Amino acid sequence: MSTLYVEGSTSLKRALIYLSEPSHNPTKVPQRNLLVYTNCDDPTGFMIATQWRISQSQVKNQIYSIRLSFSRGEFDPSNHIDQYQALDVTRTFTEEWLKSKNIMRPYLIALQADGQSGLLHSHIYICNPGDNGEGISKGVSALQMQDINDKVMTKFMLDHGRSTEIQDELIRHKRLRDKNAEGSARRGYSYGKSKLNAKAKANKETMTKALQESLSKAVSKEQFIFLIRQQGIYLNRRSNGSDDLWLRKDGKYRKSISLEYKGTKARTATLLHMDLKEIADQIDKNAQAEHISKVKDQYVPDKDLHKPHQNVRKSVVMRKINLKNVPKNTTVGDNTPNPAFYSLKDLIGKNQAKLAAINKQLENNLLTKEKRQQLLASKQQISSEIGELESTLTVATTKQQEQQMLYEFKQKFVQSDNEWEP
Repeated sequence: MSTLYVEGSTSLKRALIYLSEPSHNPTKVPQRNLLVYTNCDDPTGFMIATQWRISQSQVKNQIYSIRLSFSRGEFDPSNHIDQYQALDVTRTFTEEWLKSKNIMRPYLIALQADGQSGLLHSHIYICNPGDNGEGISKGVSALQMQDINDKVMTKFMLDHGRSTEIQDELIRHKRLRDKNAEGSARRGYSYGKSKLNAKAKANKETMTKALQESLSKAVSKEQFIFLIRQQGIYLNRRSNGSDDLWLRKDGKYRKSISLEYKGTKARTATLLHMDLKEIADQIDKNAQAEHISKVKDQYVPDKDLHKPHQNVRKSVVMRKINLKNVPKNTTVGDNTPNPAFYSLKDLIGKNQAKLAAINKQLENNLLTKEKRQQLLASKQQISSEIGELESTLTVATTKQQEQQMLYEFKQKFVQSDNEWEP
């Protein structure tokens, strides 16, 4: 086949008007449509089936239009046998493409030869919406169709004892374009893979790897987005508005987030094969696992609390203050909290106040990109500190246990003061 052309979409009305027009070359070819075929009972059945699906659907594209053109070396426009064989190969091509998409749609084929060149060509009209009202997934791809076209045409010519020289030459040129990564062709459409497509494949592989790594580390949705941005992946401009990235207005999770990396756009659902609900569940699992791990790390058995030279790990739980400001008559006993340290609840409250202040600043749409990233990093750090504080407070289940833990930590802090950073 010398030409495969895909028209993005058309309406049923436009398709019928085009097919019912008089011959475009009446002196040479008086008949507009030489042959017509449909997988419905007749053309009227095709119109009824297509119109019913359109009425049950909200898709914008009603019909996809594909044109296949044949050279004189393949089929003679004036030969009736060649006309039927051209129609037959077009039907085979259409069935193979629908099979590759694993769908069934009403379609109509009109064979014509009334163009300026006088060559045989067939118009294929495929209904877009299915019985469920949904359109064809990923639409119609000229690249995918061209591969099927080469396969079907070569087999057909061999089965009918015809020469495949023309198709072999087309395939050779197509492979050369793919190898050189050029892909530009006449009339603005492409048969080969362009440089941009080759680059996009590598970029999507990089994005997938970055998303997987970020998802394995993130313990919050904010951290997940922050880790992605650190690797040069940004939110698509439409997704960076005031609306929630994760939830719709009805409170349900969106399907995916649109991302962009070095000019290549992709969605989280395509890269990770997970919707946002599944990603959020994985982040929650990460947070629970980290929480359990920190509780185990911060728990000190009672038998170890009275060892005088026990090394105590630094923690954000205790904040040393200037002891010179502490009154000399201050004493620390089993039931008296040490004023040199904040209590756990006070620290949690202060951090929550800081977090609220940061959230209020983030609501400002006039923030610069650099300032927003700084605030997000501070927010993540403070959230992590609050988690550690709450974990420690869980261990100290009573006020007395909390005071005793503070007192013991204070003693060890003073004993190993020379080992701690000021």
